[in-house]
Amino acid sequence: MKKALSFVVILFLILCTMGCQNQKQKQPDDIENSSLTQQQVEQPGENGEIQPLKSGNDKGYYLVEQSNDQNFNLVYIDYQTKQKVFLCSKPNCEHNNSACTSYLAGGNSFQNSSSVSNDYAVYCTDRELYLFYMGGSAFFSNGNPPAIYRMDLDGENRDVIFTAESGTQFDRYITPYTDGNNLYFQTQSIGASEPNEDGVVELGKSVDSLTCLNLTSGKSTNILEMQNRSLLAGYQDGFILSETDELPQDVTEPEEIDKALANQKTRIVLFRPDTQTSTLLYTAEPGAELWNSVRYGKQLFFIHKNNIMSLNLENKTAEPVVMGLTATPALKQCYDGQLYFETRDNENKAAAYRYDLENKEYAPIQLMTNEPGAEPVSILAEAGNDYLVNYRCDRIRDEKDSVMIDENGTEHHFPSYTTTKRYYALIAKSDYQNSHVEYKEISER
Repeated sequence: MKKALSFVVILFLILCTMGCQNQKQKQPDDIENSSLTQQQVEQPGENGEIQPLKSGNDKGYYLVEQSNDQNFNLVYIDYQTKQKVFLCSKPNCEHNNSACTSYLAGGNSFQNSSSVSNDYAVYCTDRELYLFYMGGSAFFSNGNPPAIYRMDLDGENRDVIFTAESGTQFDRYITPYTDGNNLYFQTQSIGASEPNEDGVVELGKSVDSLTCLNLTSGKSTNILEMQNRSLLAGYQDGFILSETDELPQDVTEPEEIDKALANQKTRIVLFRPDTQTSTLLYTAEPGAELWNSVRYGKQLFFIHKNNIMSLNLENKTAEPVVMGLTATPALKQCYDGQLYFETRDNENKAAAYRYDLENKEYAPIQLMTNEPGAEPVSILAEAGNDYLVNYRCDRIRDEKDSVMIDENGTEHHFPSYTTTKRYYALIAKSDYQNSHVEYKEISER
Protein backbone atom coordinates (compact mmCIF):
# COMPACT_ATOMS: atom_id res chain seq x y z
CA MET A 1 0.00 0.00 0.00
CA LYS A 2 2.80 2.40 0.89
CA LYS A 3 4.51 1.81 -2.44
CA ALA A 4 1.29 2.31 -4.40
CA LEU A 5 0.57 5.49 -2.50
CA SER A 6 4.04 6.82 -3.23
CA PHE A 7 3.55 6.07 -6.91
CA VAL A 8 0.31 8.03 -7.03
CA VAL A 9 2.00 10.98 -5.29
CA ILE A 10 4.79 10.93 -7.88
CA LEU A 11 2.20 10.89 -10.65
CA PHE A 12 0.38 13.82 -9.11
CA LEU A 13 3.59 15.85 -8.84
CA ILE A 14 4.45 15.18 -12.45
CA LEU A 15 0.94 16.22 -13.44
CA CYS A 16 1.29 19.51 -11.64
CA THR A 17 4.73 20.40 -12.96
CA MET A 18 4.33 19.32 -16.13
CA GLY A 19 15.47 20.34 -45.07
CA CYS A 20 13.74 23.56 -46.20
CA GLN A 21 10.69 24.22 -48.38
CA ASN A 22 11.54 26.15 -51.55
CA GLN A 23 8.09 26.25 -53.17
CA LYS A 24 5.82 29.26 -52.81
CA GLN A 25 3.76 29.07 -49.64
CA LYS A 26 -0.04 28.81 -49.89
CA GLN A 27 -2.11 30.99 -47.60
CA PRO A 28 -5.02 29.50 -45.65
CA ASP A 29 -8.53 30.59 -46.60
CA ASP A 30 -8.97 31.78 -43.03
CA ILE A 31 -6.15 34.27 -43.51
CA GLU A 32 -6.42 34.98 -47.24
CA ASN A 33 -7.01 38.68 -46.52
CA SER A 34 -4.34 38.90 -43.85
CA SER A 35 -0.92 40.47 -44.14
CA LEU A 36 1.06 37.25 -43.58
CA THR A 37 3.67 36.55 -46.27
CA GLN A 38 6.96 34.69 -46.41
CA GLN A 39 9.04 37.82 -46.70
CA GLN A 40 7.55 39.54 -43.68
CA VAL A 41 9.36 37.51 -41.03
CA GLU A 42 12.91 38.63 -40.33
CA GLN A 43 15.25 35.67 -40.77
CA PRO A 44 16.87 34.80 -37.44
CA GLY A 45 20.55 33.93 -37.59
CA GLU A 46 21.29 36.21 -40.54
CA ASN A 47 25.00 36.19 -41.41
CA GLY A 48 25.55 33.31 -38.99
CA GLU A 49 24.60 35.29 -35.89
CA ILE A 50 22.88 33.18 -33.27
CA GLN A 51 19.49 34.63 -32.39
CA PRO A 52 16.44 33.40 -30.50
CA LEU A 53 13.52 32.01 -32.47
CA LYS A 54 10.38 34.12 -32.17
CA SER A 55 6.69 33.35 -32.46
CA GLY A 56 5.97 36.20 -34.84
CA ASN A 57 7.09 39.42 -36.50
CA ASP A 58 5.80 42.94 -37.14
CA LYS A 59 2.91 41.54 -39.23
CA GLY A 60 1.53 38.72 -37.12
CA TYR A 61 1.94 36.24 -34.32
CA TYR A 62 1.53 32.45 -34.02
CA LEU A 63 -0.03 30.77 -31.00
CA VAL A 64 -0.92 27.31 -29.79
CA GLU A 65 -4.29 27.33 -28.05
CA GLN A 66 -6.11 24.58 -26.26
CA SER A 67 -9.52 23.53 -27.53
CA ASN A 68 -12.46 22.49 -25.37
CA ASP A 69 -11.12 18.95 -25.06
CA GLN A 70 -7.52 17.93 -24.40
CA ASN A 71 -6.34 18.85 -27.91
CA PHE A 72 -4.77 22.02 -29.35
CA ASN A 73 -4.80 24.23 -32.45
CA LEU A 74 -2.33 26.46 -34.25
CA VAL A 75 -3.76 29.98 -34.60
CA TYR A 76 -2.50 33.19 -36.17
CA ILE A 77 -3.04 36.78 -35.01
CA ASP A 78 -2.97 39.25 -37.89
CA TYR A 79 -2.01 42.76 -36.83
CA GLN A 80 -3.50 44.48 -39.89
CA THR A 81 -6.95 42.87 -39.73
CA LYS A 82 -6.85 42.53 -35.92
CA GLN A 83 -8.16 39.00 -36.20
CA LYS A 84 -7.20 35.67 -34.68
CA VAL A 85 -7.78 32.76 -37.09
CA PHE A 86 -7.17 29.03 -37.25
CA LEU A 87 -4.17 28.07 -39.39
CA CYS A 88 -6.40 26.13 -41.78
CA SER A 89 -7.46 26.49 -45.43
CA LYS A 90 -10.40 24.07 -45.48
CA PRO A 91 -13.87 25.62 -45.74
CA ASN A 92 -16.35 24.65 -43.02
CA CYS A 93 -13.63 22.83 -41.10
CA GLU A 94 -14.37 22.06 -37.45
CA HIS A 95 -10.63 22.12 -36.65
CA ASN A 96 -10.98 19.07 -34.42
CA ASN A 97 -9.16 16.24 -36.21
CA SER A 98 -5.91 15.48 -38.02
CA ALA A 99 -7.37 16.44 -41.42
CA CYS A 100 -7.08 20.08 -40.28
CA THR A 101 -3.67 21.75 -40.58
CA SER A 102 -4.27 23.69 -37.36
CA TYR A 103 -5.10 20.59 -35.30
CA LEU A 104 -2.62 19.30 -32.71
CA ALA A 105 -3.43 16.19 -30.73
CA GLY A 106 -3.05 16.25 -26.97
CA GLY A 107 0.04 14.40 -25.83
CA ASN A 108 -1.28 12.65 -22.75
CA SER A 109 -4.03 10.15 -21.99
CA PHE A 110 -6.21 12.54 -19.98
CA GLN A 111 -9.94 11.93 -20.35
CA ASN A 112 -12.59 14.65 -20.02
CA SER A 113 -9.79 17.05 -19.21
CA SER A 114 -8.46 20.33 -20.50
CA SER A 115 -5.83 20.75 -17.81
CA VAL A 116 -2.88 19.80 -20.01
CA SER A 117 -0.83 22.94 -20.70
CA ASN A 118 2.47 23.85 -22.33
CA ASP A 119 2.38 20.77 -24.56
CA TYR A 120 3.46 22.76 -27.61
CA ALA A 121 5.47 25.86 -28.55
CA VAL A 122 5.54 27.39 -32.04
CA TYR A 123 8.22 29.55 -33.67
CA CYS A 124 8.71 30.95 -37.18
CA THR A 125 11.39 31.98 -39.66
CA ASP A 126 10.85 33.66 -43.03
CA ARG A 127 10.17 30.29 -44.68
CA GLU A 128 8.61 27.90 -42.19
CA LEU A 129 7.22 27.15 -38.77
CA TYR A 130 8.89 25.05 -36.10
CA LEU A 131 6.62 23.31 -33.63
CA PHE A 132 8.11 21.89 -30.44
CA TYR A 133 6.04 19.10 -28.89
CA MET A 134 7.02 18.70 -25.25
CA GLY A 135 5.99 15.07 -25.05
CA GLY A 136 4.01 12.87 -22.71
CA SER A 137 5.43 11.37 -19.54
CA ALA A 138 6.66 7.81 -19.38
CA PHE A 139 4.08 7.34 -16.62
CA PHE A 140 1.25 7.92 -19.12
CA SER A 141 0.01 5.00 -21.19
CA ASN A 142 0.08 7.01 -24.42
CA GLY A 143 3.08 9.17 -23.63
CA ASN A 144 4.71 10.16 -26.93
CA PRO A 145 8.33 11.33 -27.02
CA PRO A 146 9.19 15.01 -27.47
CA ALA A 147 9.61 16.02 -31.09
CA ILE A 148 10.19 18.99 -33.42
CA TYR A 149 7.98 19.49 -36.48
CA ARG A 150 8.74 21.70 -39.46
CA MET A 151 5.96 22.95 -41.74
CA ASP A 152 5.01 25.65 -44.23
CA LEU A 153 3.78 28.98 -42.94
CA ASP A 154 0.20 27.87 -43.63
CA GLY A 155 0.60 24.69 -41.59
CA GLU A 156 0.87 22.39 -44.62
CA ASN A 157 3.61 19.78 -45.22
CA ARG A 158 4.22 19.03 -41.56
CA ASP A 159 7.25 16.77 -41.05
CA VAL A 160 9.07 15.47 -37.99
CA ILE A 161 12.69 16.61 -38.05
CA PHE A 162 13.70 15.54 -34.53
CA THR A 163 12.49 12.90 -32.09
CA ALA A 164 13.97 12.72 -28.61
CA GLU A 165 15.36 9.49 -27.29
CA SER A 166 13.60 7.67 -24.48
CA GLY A 167 13.95 9.53 -21.18
CA THR A 168 14.83 12.85 -22.87
CA GLN A 169 12.70 15.99 -22.74
CA PHE A 170 12.97 19.64 -23.80
CA ASP A 171 13.62 22.37 -21.29
CA ARG A 172 10.39 24.26 -21.94
CA TYR A 173 11.66 27.40 -20.22
CA ILE A 174 14.64 27.88 -22.57
CA THR A 175 13.98 29.59 -25.91
CA PRO A 176 15.39 27.78 -28.98
CA TYR A 177 17.99 29.57 -31.08
CA THR A 178 19.12 29.41 -34.69
CA ASP A 179 22.01 30.58 -36.86
CA GLY A 180 20.08 29.91 -40.08
CA ASN A 181 21.62 26.46 -40.58
CA ASN A 182 21.06 24.85 -37.18
CA LEU A 183 18.57 24.83 -34.34
CA TYR A 184 19.89 24.97 -30.78
CA PHE A 185 17.78 23.91 -27.81
CA GLN A 186 18.26 22.55 -24.31
CA THR A 187 17.37 18.97 -23.43
CA GLN A 188 17.28 16.98 -20.22
CA SER A 189 17.88 13.24 -20.07
CA ILE A 190 16.47 11.49 -17.03
CA GLY A 191 17.67 8.09 -15.89
CA ALA A 192 15.30 5.26 -15.06
CA SER A 193 13.15 5.69 -11.94
CA GLU A 194 13.51 3.01 -9.29
CA PRO A 195 12.00 2.42 -5.83
CA ASN A 196 14.34 2.89 -2.89
CA GLU A 197 14.49 0.60 0.12
CA ASP A 198 11.35 2.24 1.54
CA GLY A 199 9.40 1.62 -1.64
CA VAL A 200 9.35 5.29 -2.66
CA VAL A 201 9.90 5.79 -6.37
CA GLU A 202 12.90 8.08 -6.94
CA LEU A 203 13.61 9.79 -10.23
CA GLY A 204 16.87 8.89 -11.92
CA LYS A 205 19.81 11.23 -12.38
CA SER A 206 19.24 13.99 -14.94
CA VAL A 207 21.74 15.36 -17.45
CA ASP A 208 21.12 18.74 -19.12
CA SER A 209 22.63 19.37 -22.56
CA LEU A 210 22.72 22.05 -25.24
CA THR A 211 21.69 20.23 -28.42
CA CYS A 212 22.42 21.28 -32.01
CA LEU A 213 20.16 20.06 -34.84
CA ASN A 214 21.46 20.54 -38.38
CA LEU A 215 18.49 21.58 -40.51
CA THR A 216 19.91 20.08 -43.70
CA SER A 217 21.17 16.69 -42.57
CA GLY A 218 18.79 16.24 -39.64
CA LYS A 219 21.70 15.14 -37.45
CA SER A 220 21.57 16.18 -33.79
CA THR A 221 24.52 16.48 -31.41
CA ASN A 222 24.79 17.34 -27.74
CA ILE A 223 27.47 20.04 -27.91
CA LEU A 224 27.71 21.11 -24.27
CA GLU A 225 26.73 19.66 -20.91
CA MET A 226 24.67 22.26 -19.06
CA GLN A 227 25.08 21.08 -15.47
CA ASN A 228 25.75 24.21 -13.37
CA ARG A 229 25.26 26.31 -16.51
CA SER A 230 22.39 28.50 -17.70
CA LEU A 231 21.79 29.75 -21.24
CA LEU A 232 21.28 33.51 -20.99
CA ALA A 233 21.27 34.82 -24.58
CA GLY A 234 22.67 34.53 -28.06
CA TYR A 235 25.41 36.97 -29.04
CA GLN A 236 27.33 37.16 -32.33
CA ASP A 237 28.35 33.59 -33.21
CA GLY A 238 27.95 32.17 -29.71
CA PHE A 239 25.92 31.87 -26.54
CA ILE A 240 26.19 33.86 -23.34
CA LEU A 241 26.20 31.38 -20.48
CA SER A 242 26.46 31.56 -16.73
CA GLU A 243 28.71 29.01 -15.00
CA THR A 244 28.66 28.24 -11.30
CA ASP A 245 31.12 26.00 -9.49
CA GLU A 246 29.75 22.85 -7.89
CA LEU A 247 29.56 22.72 -4.13
CA PRO A 248 32.24 20.56 -2.48
CA GLN A 249 30.99 17.01 -1.95
CA ASP A 250 31.95 17.08 1.73
CA VAL A 251 29.56 20.01 2.36
CA THR A 252 26.44 18.30 3.70
CA GLU A 253 25.24 20.20 6.77
CA PRO A 254 22.57 22.90 6.22
CA GLU A 255 24.73 25.64 7.77
CA GLU A 256 27.70 24.65 5.62
CA ILE A 257 25.57 24.56 2.49
CA ASP A 258 24.13 28.03 3.20
CA LYS A 259 27.63 29.41 3.77
CA ALA A 260 28.96 27.80 0.58
CA LEU A 261 26.05 29.16 -1.46
CA ALA A 262 26.53 32.64 0.00
CA ASN A 263 30.15 32.61 -1.20
CA GLN A 264 29.52 31.15 -4.64
CA LYS A 265 30.60 33.31 -7.56
CA THR A 266 29.19 32.96 -11.04
CA ARG A 267 31.05 33.52 -14.28
CA ILE A 268 29.48 34.89 -17.46
CA VAL A 269 31.14 33.44 -20.55
CA LEU A 270 30.69 33.54 -24.32
CA PHE A 271 30.60 29.97 -25.66
CA ARG A 272 31.22 29.45 -29.40
CA PRO A 273 29.80 26.17 -30.74
CA ASP A 274 32.03 26.04 -33.83
CA THR A 275 35.28 26.09 -31.83
CA GLN A 276 33.91 24.64 -28.56
CA THR A 277 35.70 27.42 -26.67
CA SER A 278 34.57 29.85 -23.97
CA THR A 279 35.68 33.43 -23.33
CA LEU A 280 35.29 34.96 -19.87
CA LEU A 281 33.15 38.10 -19.92
CA TYR A 282 32.52 38.81 -16.25
CA THR A 283 32.71 37.28 -12.79
CA ALA A 284 29.62 38.14 -10.78
CA GLU A 285 29.67 38.65 -7.04
CA PRO A 286 27.79 36.25 -4.75
CA GLY A 287 24.04 36.80 -4.82
CA ALA A 288 23.72 37.33 -8.58
CA GLU A 289 20.67 35.66 -10.13
CA LEU A 290 21.80 35.17 -13.71
CA TRP A 291 19.04 32.80 -14.73
CA ASN A 292 16.87 35.88 -15.30
CA SER A 293 18.58 38.10 -17.86
CA VAL A 294 17.80 40.16 -20.97
CA ARG A 295 20.22 41.12 -23.75
CA TYR A 296 19.68 44.40 -25.59
CA GLY A 297 22.36 45.14 -28.19
CA LYS A 298 25.71 45.03 -26.41
CA GLN A 299 24.18 45.13 -22.92
CA LEU A 300 23.22 42.19 -20.76
CA PHE A 301 20.85 43.00 -17.90
CA PHE A 302 20.76 40.65 -14.91
CA ILE A 303 19.71 40.61 -11.25
CA HIS A 304 22.00 41.01 -8.23
CA LYS A 305 20.01 40.80 -5.01
CA ASN A 306 17.30 43.48 -5.52
CA ASN A 307 19.29 45.48 -8.05
CA ILE A 308 19.21 45.38 -11.84
CA MET A 309 22.71 45.27 -13.28
CA SER A 310 23.94 46.10 -16.78
CA LEU A 311 26.97 44.28 -18.24
CA ASN A 312 28.69 45.92 -21.21
CA LEU A 313 29.63 42.96 -23.43
CA GLU A 314 32.42 44.92 -25.14
CA ASN A 315 34.41 46.37 -22.25
CA LYS A 316 33.23 43.64 -19.80
CA THR A 317 32.23 46.02 -17.02
CA ALA A 318 29.01 45.95 -15.02
CA GLU A 319 27.12 48.61 -13.08
CA PRO A 320 23.77 48.83 -11.29
CA VAL A 321 21.05 50.66 -13.22
CA VAL A 322 18.06 50.16 -10.89
CA MET A 323 18.68 50.01 -7.14
CA GLY A 324 16.66 50.02 -3.96
CA LEU A 325 13.75 47.86 -5.08
CA THR A 326 11.88 46.34 -2.15
CA ALA A 327 11.25 43.06 -4.01
CA THR A 328 13.37 40.99 -6.35
CA PRO A 329 12.61 42.03 -9.94
CA ALA A 330 11.89 39.68 -12.82
CA LEU A 331 13.19 40.96 -16.16
CA LYS A 332 10.79 40.62 -19.09
CA GLN A 333 12.04 42.23 -22.31
CA CYS A 334 13.63 45.36 -23.75
CA TYR A 335 12.22 47.30 -26.70
CA ASP A 336 13.15 50.73 -28.05
CA GLY A 337 15.38 51.55 -25.11
CA GLN A 338 12.75 50.55 -22.54
CA LEU A 339 13.58 47.68 -20.17
CA TYR A 340 10.41 46.09 -18.76
CA PHE A 341 10.40 44.24 -15.46
CA GLU A 342 8.06 43.13 -12.69
CA THR A 343 8.26 42.66 -8.95
CA ARG A 344 6.18 40.50 -6.62
CA ASP A 345 5.76 41.17 -2.90
CA ASN A 346 5.35 38.76 0.00
CA GLU A 347 1.61 38.56 -0.64
CA ASN A 348 2.27 37.55 -4.27
CA LYS A 349 1.02 40.88 -5.60
CA ALA A 350 2.75 41.83 -8.84
CA ALA A 351 3.74 45.28 -10.09
CA ALA A 352 5.20 46.27 -13.48
CA TYR A 353 7.79 48.91 -14.39
CA ARG A 354 9.80 50.27 -17.29
CA TYR A 355 13.36 51.56 -17.13
CA ASP A 356 14.38 54.18 -19.70
CA LEU A 357 17.95 53.39 -20.79
CA GLU A 358 18.56 56.95 -22.00
CA ASN A 359 17.06 58.92 -19.13
CA LYS A 360 18.15 56.30 -16.58
CA GLU A 361 14.85 56.48 -14.73
CA TYR A 362 12.19 53.89 -14.01
CA ALA A 363 8.44 54.35 -13.68
CA PRO A 364 5.46 52.10 -12.89
CA ILE A 365 3.13 50.65 -15.52
CA GLN A 366 -0.36 50.40 -14.10
CA LEU A 367 -2.10 48.33 -16.76
CA MET A 368 -3.58 45.22 -15.14
CA THR A 369 -5.70 42.33 -16.35
CA ASN A 370 -9.23 41.91 -15.07
CA GLU A 371 -10.12 40.67 -11.60
CA PRO A 372 -10.01 38.26 -9.90
CA GLY A 373 -6.30 37.53 -9.77
CA ALA A 374 -5.24 40.66 -11.64
CA GLU A 375 -1.75 40.54 -13.13
CA PRO A 376 0.28 43.11 -15.10
CA VAL A 377 -0.66 43.24 -18.78
CA SER A 378 2.14 41.32 -20.50
CA ILE A 379 3.82 42.13 -23.82
CA LEU A 380 3.90 39.22 -26.28
CA ALA A 381 5.56 40.94 -29.24
CA GLU A 382 6.28 44.17 -31.06
CA ALA A 383 3.84 45.10 -33.84
CA GLY A 384 5.27 48.16 -35.54
CA ASN A 385 4.36 51.10 -33.30
CA ASP A 386 2.21 48.83 -31.14
CA TYR A 387 2.66 45.98 -28.72
CA LEU A 388 0.64 42.79 -28.84
CA VAL A 389 -0.57 42.17 -25.30
CA ASN A 390 -2.62 39.71 -23.29
CA TYR A 391 -4.95 42.21 -21.62
CA ARG A 392 -7.68 40.00 -20.17
CA CYS A 393 -8.02 36.52 -18.68
CA ASP A 394 -11.19 34.61 -17.90
CA ARG A 395 -10.79 31.71 -15.50
CA ILE A 396 -13.18 28.86 -16.16
CA ARG A 397 -13.91 26.25 -13.54
CA ASP A 398 -14.28 22.70 -14.90
CA GLU A 399 -16.09 20.45 -12.48
CA LYS A 400 -15.14 17.24 -14.26
CA ASP A 401 -12.48 15.05 -12.73
CA SER A 402 -9.39 14.48 -14.83
CA VAL A 403 -8.46 10.84 -15.32
CA MET A 404 -4.91 9.65 -15.91
CA ILE A 405 -4.06 6.10 -16.97
CA ASP A 406 -0.65 4.86 -15.86
CA GLU A 407 1.56 2.38 -17.69
CA ASN A 408 -0.22 -0.52 -16.00
CA GLY A 409 -3.63 0.59 -17.23
CA THR A 410 -4.76 1.82 -13.81
CA GLU A 411 -6.94 4.92 -13.68
CA HIS A 412 -5.99 7.78 -11.35
CA HIS A 413 -8.64 10.46 -10.71
CA PHE A 414 -7.74 14.06 -9.90
CA PRO A 415 -10.11 16.81 -8.76
CA SER A 416 -11.59 19.59 -10.86
CA TYR A 417 -9.40 22.44 -12.03
CA THR A 418 -9.49 25.93 -13.50
CA THR A 419 -8.56 26.78 -17.08
CA THR A 420 -7.81 30.24 -18.50
CA LYS A 421 -9.10 31.86 -21.67
CA ARG A 422 -6.87 34.70 -22.82
CA TYR A 423 -7.84 37.76 -24.83
CA TYR A 424 -5.43 39.76 -26.98
CA ALA A 425 -5.16 43.34 -28.18
CA LEU A 426 -2.81 45.82 -29.79
CA ILE A 427 -1.85 48.93 -27.85
CA ALA A 428 0.33 51.84 -28.95
CA LYS A 429 3.75 51.69 -27.34
CA SER A 430 3.34 55.19 -25.91
CA ASP A 431 -0.04 54.24 -24.41
CA TYR A 432 1.44 51.13 -22.82
CA GLN A 433 4.39 53.04 -21.39
CA ASN A 434 2.10 55.71 -19.93
CA SER A 435 -0.62 53.29 -18.72
CA HIS A 436 -3.31 54.62 -21.07
CA VAL A 437 -6.07 52.05 -21.57
CA GLU A 438 -6.47 52.30 -25.35
CA TYR A 439 -6.73 48.68 -26.51
CA LYS A 440 -7.43 47.65 -30.11
CA GLU A 441 -8.98 44.27 -29.47
CA ILE A 442 -8.14 41.19 -31.54
CA SER A 443 -11.36 39.55 -32.74
CA GLU A 444 -11.86 35.82 -33.38
CA ARG A 445 -13.07 34.28 -36.65
